[in-house]
Amino acid sequence: MITDIFYSFIIVTFMVFGFSRPYVALAAVLWIDTVKPQNTSFSFLSGKPLSLILTAFFLLTLLVNAKKLRKVNNGAFYILFFGFMLWITLSHLNAEFPLHSAMKYDAAIKTLFILFFIPFTISTKKDFDFVLSILYAASSLFITIGGVKSAMGGGGYGISLIGLQGSGFMYSEGSMLATLAACLIPLSLYLAHYSFLSNKKIFRYYCYLVVFCALTTQVGTQARTGIVVLGVYVLLHLYYTKKKLKGIAFLMVLAVIGSQFVTDGWLKRMETIDQGTTTEKSAVGRIVVWRWAFDYVAERPILGGGFYAYLANAGKLEQYSQEGEVVISQGGAKAYHNIYIEVLAETGYGGLLIFLGIIVHTLLLNSKKLNPNDPWSTESSKAIKTFTLLYCAGGMFINVAFYPWIYILYTLSVAKNSISSKQINEEKESRY
Repeated sequence: MITDIFYSFIIVTFMVFGFSRPYVALAAVLWIDTVKPQNTSFSFLSGKPLSLILTAFFLLTLLVNAKKLRKVNNGAFYILFFGFMLWITLSHLNAEFPLHSAMKYDAAIKTLFILFFIPFTISTKKDFDFVLSILYAASSLFITIGGVKSAMGGGGYGISLIGLQGSGFMYSEGSMLATLAACLIPLSLYLAHYSFLSNKKIFRYYCYLVVFCALTTQVGTQARTGIVVLGVYVLLHLYYTKKKLKGIAFLMVLAVIGSQFVTDGWLKRMETIDQGTTTEKSAVGRIVVWRWAFDYVAERPILGGGFYAYLANAGKLEQYSQEGEVVISQGGAKAYHNIYIEVLAETGYGGLLIFLGIIVHTLLLNSKKLNPNDPWSTESSKAIKTFTLLYCAGGMFINVAFYPWIYILYTLSVAKNSISSKQINEEKESRY
């Protein structure tokens, strides 16, 4: 009851301040779709269509504040975003399993539609950091829960650290939670030092707590995906850090902190990495699905098989095992466990090309040195770029291609690019 009252207060606050500020209303939608209080409530919010209500409210604010929306002069953004929405629609209409496909398509197209408006609603640095901070607060909630539980000795392979399994939360799965945890490390460090809230000590301390919990979450989930993503983060951190010794010292501190919570179960799980491609069923299962997917898409190269196309591999994976590998024999279907294979099988080579285009454009937008004299511009780009690369690395082993993060990072990058360009133009005009 108390939790529902608190959540209701947050929702009302969003609506009061968001009526004249579309970016606040947008942040409310992102928050509600991440935290999902209607799924965890046992009181009056339980089962309520909160996402639908706040989405309708956001669309209303767009109409009421149409004159406040900014112009987005980025042709590639329109081509890639609308192109992807159109392509997944065509793939869905051509789906091998139309009823199953309809469920995933409904969520994916609605997500893309809402996220498309991000660049139009964010006009300033504070707008950008506000939306990012709300999303960060919502997502880091799961990391703090999982991290604290792990630090107290909880968790284990296949166990939901956040205790919300079956409630519609993608982060109830260990590999997904471990990937998000690693991705939030660079975002935590950026927000702690460069956001408009960085002057608030309590906010900085919370960001550092999230970094700590991100490490302990890796131990609690016992997910090998997490250690791979952390390894990529180490390489990226050393690459971006100008003061290499300071960067190495920081990583050593993280390693020492994390090592204090390592368990025998985690060590045993990590030891299976070297045998993962031959005898470990979980890893070999992924590989045979990938082999099957290439054969499957060869028959549907343009549009793929639509959402949930992996259902077609039921009972067929045994024939894709090779000599020396454990045989994967199961009657049911097995998911892709890879975002690139997921997009390829479900939307064909055309969809994969657009999907990769979105990722590449995100990285390019954050590689531009639009205003090197502005720490915000430089550091926000570095944080988003690192997050994107880490997410793509983790995506090699999990199905998260149509979850929001990639598209959020992309649209935020477009918005940030517009803000930085506007700032540069204003500085040039002020000189004359």
